[in-house]
Amino acid sequence: MPASTIVASGGQYRFFDDSVQTYPRLPVATYSIRFNQMSGHSLRQVAPLAPGDETVYGSHARRVDRIIRGYERMNRSVGAILSGDKGMGKSLMLRMLAEKARDQLKLPTILVQESTPGLASFLDELGEVAVIFDEFEKIFTLSGDDEMSQTQFLSLFDGLSTTKRLYILSVNNLSLVNEFMLNRPGRFHYHLRFAYPEPETVATYLRDQVPGISQAQIEEVVEFTRKYDRHLADRGD
Repeated sequence: MPASTIVASGGQYRFFDDSVQTYPRLPVATYSIRFNQMSGHSLRQVAPLAPGDETVYGSHARRVDRIIRGYERMNRSVGAILSGDKGMGKSLMLRMLAEKARDQLKLPTILVQESTPGLASFLDELGEVAVIFDEFEKIFTLSGDDEMSQTQFLSLFDGLSTTKRLYILSVNNLSLVNEFMLNRPGRFHYHLRFAYPEPETVATYLRDQVPGISQAQIEEVVEFTRKYDRHLADRGD
């Protein structure tokens, strides 16, 4: 049976069967990036990022709304860095942002999970999307000119592309992030630091998660977290 769809690109013609679908823009969903040395980059749909039924403590919801409102107001790309120690809630906020971007902004989510040749150029070919880099400094090196380097993204994060996008980076160690990303407000409009929870947040968490805990026990734990936080601050950790 003859091919039902013929696609011409760069002087080459490719033939596909009737299972091929075309879209004017990327459908709203969550995608991971795949790379093949012969065919280049492609996207594969994966399970959506979302907080699920997890209880959200602290100021996460307010911070998410602030970024989403900022994106709605601007006519160019918006970037946000979420930085802090592991376990402080960065990954939860990434999931909340991805869900809000899909539901409210109608943006597909693109997950960048590994370094591949020409990645920055591929991302710049996408339409209006939310691009998520989890643990950015672990995937891309601080300097250099190859595809592993963070410098490949400097122009992309400038927000000067004709296409508006939302870029979200989570970072554990800021000392491993290119200084030109941190010191230029035009690249990242938001830098949210994740520190140890406020005493009120700790108390609320204990009441929710530890049945039968007494007020005296709550106060003891809260006081301990205050001392622990101060101890790390004194050490510079």
